[in-house]
Amino acid sequence: MTITILDSASLIRSCPAMDVLNNLGVVETWEESTLDELLDRCRYSTAVITRNTPLRREVLDYLTAIKYVGIIGDNADIVECRIAEALGIEVFFSPAPGICARLREVVRRLPGANAAEPSTSSPD
Repeated sequence: MTITILDSASLIRSCPAMDVLNNLGVVETWEESTLDELLDRCRYSTAVITRNTPLRREVLDYLTAIKYVGIIGDNADIVECRIAEALGIEVFFSPAPGICARLREVVRRLPGANAAEPSTSSPD
């Protein structure tokens, strides 16, 4: 699985859920992404995680490999959820307080996340 985190790389780098993501597959993290960068960065991604970078119809139509979108910001409206679901993309949003808690909740919804949980990881 290829997982792309479009923004907030410095905020989530130390989150314990990053260990799970790294065990699930290739993880690419970015501090921010413009529309042009987004299209290139996510072209082969199975899962995309965003905090502030919008995923609109034209992006979702173009990025055909995406199966999962996780939203770790305050605003679920940055992703056109109805369009994503019509395209067969599962969208996860966590209202949990704090960026690490949101990331943890989104990661837990990805296939294989329970098996990828490091046995020596400390709880977050």
